[in-house]
Amino acid sequence: ASARVHLLIDLAKVGRWPGVRDVLLAVPPPLQGHYASAIPAPRRYNVLHFAAEQGKDAVVRDLLRFQADPCKLTRPVDEWDHPAAASFLAEKRGKNPTLALALEE
Repeated sequence: ASARVHLLIDLAKVGRWPGVRDVLLAVPPPLQGHYASAIPAPRRYNVLHFAAEQGKDAVVRDLLRFQADPCKLTRPVDEWDHPAAASFLAEKRGKNPTLALALEE
C-alpha cells in the first residue's frame, strides 16, 4: 500500500493526472480517499495538495469524488514552515481563488 501512495504522489508532483486517476481506480473504493489524502514520511504534500497548488480544477473535483480530504494539512518541513490546507495552496500558489473557495465548502 505504501508503495502505491508514493507512486501517486510522484505522479501528482509532475502533473501526470491520468496516471493518478488510473492508480486510484485500481484501489478499492473505500480506500481511494485514504490513498489520495495520505502523506507518508518524508513527504510533505498529498495528491490533492499538488492538484490544488497546480490549479487543476477538474483534477481536484475528481479527487474530491474519490473522497480525498480537503482539510488535511501539509506536513511542515522545519520550524519556519507552517501547515497549509489545499484551499490555501490553490489560492496562493495555484493562483486559483475559485478553486480555493470550492475546497473550503
